[in-house]
Amino acid sequence: MGCLIAIIVFLLLCWLVESPGTFFIGIIILIILCIWAGVTTSKKNQEEEQRRILKREKNNKMFKEKKLQYNIKENHPTINYKNGFASIAKTKQYIWIQGEKLCFFPAIAQSDVYDYTIYSIPLKDIEYYASRGEISKETKISGGGGVIGGSSIGGAIVGGVIAGGAGAVIGSRKKGKIEPIKSEIIKHDNRETFLNYFIDGVKHSMFFYYEDYTTFLKVIPEKEYNSFVNVHISKGSKQSFKEQLIDLADLKEKGILSEEEFNEKKKILLDKII
Repeated sequence: MGCLIAIIVFLLLCWLVESPGTFFIGIIILIILCIWAGVTTSKKNQEEEQRRILKREKNNKMFKEKKLQYNIKENHPTINYKNGFASIAKTKQYIWIQGEKLCFFPAIAQSDVYDYTIYSIPLKDIEYYASRGEISKETKISGGGGVIGGSSIGGAIVGGVIAGGAGAVIGSRKKGKIEPIKSEIIKHDNRETFLNYFIDGVKHSMFFYYEDYTTFLKVIPEKEYNSFVNVHISKGSKQSFKEQLIDLADLKEKGILSEEEFNEKKKILLDKII
């Protein structure tokens, strides 16, 4: 549509040059075309909005039907699945325990009927869940550009020096305008919660929002990382010091224990035999 209007404007300009006396006829034609284009665009937008409404209503209806079909309770807590091994919708999911299994089901309407399935993991196959990542910050500097006495600057000052955090320029007598230097702190949050579990002896992972860690604590507190480590440590009551130390070293090698945690647990073992 935009290209068509551009062509018409070009033709009108040619018309004005060739026949200025009848140019007003072209103006009328252009006005009519603009009105037609506006009405057509408005109608198209209304039809598109109506299609979105109908699709949303259809998805919501299917969502309600599937929840009834699978007997999904509204009071189940929810988590946000980001990515991972599980081939389920990367969206908000209900989570609950049923028959010694951790179960997942979409908590919001989906457009694909195949997304409505219960994904379950036997509790005995779950290794542990934990959080990882960190919040980092960086300072972004912008501005400092402009023109002084015909000299262009951008990030560096010509004919003067910067004084103070606002980016004022001193030591220059030339007229001109300098953009103030601005600093902006940008926060990067790459924290997330992950769940490790086994399928046929092979470890897999699912990744969720960092905030979902508290939901897992409520649903499966016994699978929390520290509980997992303590279970391994508690086995030491039936093992020799050497066997316990080997287990700790194994946890460290697998990345389950950090160097600091390994030394702390080792000290606990040493204190028991002293």
